[in-house]
Amino acid sequence: MAEDARRGWLTVAYEHGMEIPLPSYPEEYSGKFNVRLPRSLHRKLAEAAEHDGVSLNTYVISLLERGTAQDDLVSRLEKALEAHQSNPVASAR
Repeated sequence: MAEDARRGWLTVAYEHGMEIPLPSYPEEYSGKFNVRLPRSLHRKLAEAAEHDGVSLNTYVISLLERGTAQDDLVSRLEKALEAHQSNPVASAR
């Protein structure tokens, strides 16, 4: 039924000269990827996840999120430092 509704809307929109937007692709990433890592690292991660009482997947996601947040913070601090060094008087205000 949804396909019939889509076709009907497109037909009417075309006949009336209405603008027809291009299809959108809200999510281009599946949220899945495979990573090969040394067995020793796999063991360490699995043990840390068990210690924290979470799944290995949840544990690795938390590490990736933490790393991403740290990268963002470092980037913002570097930009602020550059701005301060280029104009220390304006940065002090």
